[in-house]
Amino acid sequence: MKILFWVIINIICLGFIFLIFKILIDYFIWIFKTIVGFFSSKDNIITNNNIVSEPEPKQYLPYTKKWHFLTKNERHFLDVIEQVTNNRYYIFPQVHYSKIIYADGQQNFKNPFFNKINSKSADFVLFDRVDVSPVLVIEVDDSSHYRQDRIDRDDFINDVLETCGIPVVHVHPFVNDEELRKEILEKIII
Repeated sequence: MKILFWVIINIICLGFIFLIFKILIDYFIWIFKTIVGFFSSKDNIITNNNIVSEPEPKQYLPYTKKWHFLTKNERHFLDVIEQVTNNRYYIFPQVHYSKIIYADGQQNFKNPFFNKINSKSADFVLFDRVDVSPVLVIEVDDSSHYRQDRIDRDDFINDVLETCGIPVVHVHPFVNDEELRKEILEKIII
């Protein structure tokens, strides 16, 4: 009976020794694989006992956020337009004409009529609050509008807007608030 007891104790002790030995061997194998893997690839880093690939550096993109979408004059015009319209219209600044005018044919760069309006934008467009359709275009004509190319552009845009039934108001940047109100109210019904 004593011999059987010592045999069982020895078997249990040998089992624990074998288990500890196996754990140590597995741990040393993991350390070896980690070291070999780390030095074989410079893109790997070790985090939380795992080998994780380091993210590739992002491609340099030469863009930065613009801090002001509108100039001071445009911001002032927006305030006056909001007062005049009394929130009855949505007012969107810098709207590309291709977003409010449909050019017959394909709506892409293969269509020359689309190209003529796609690269141009209105300073402000008033939209109906119910169906968000364009109601009025407001162009702020600064000194650049006295150049012949800008005069031709304005004439073209005026003709296109007239064809589409969208009224346009041209104002000078130094127009007083009351004149701006009058110009807008002549073109729309508040």
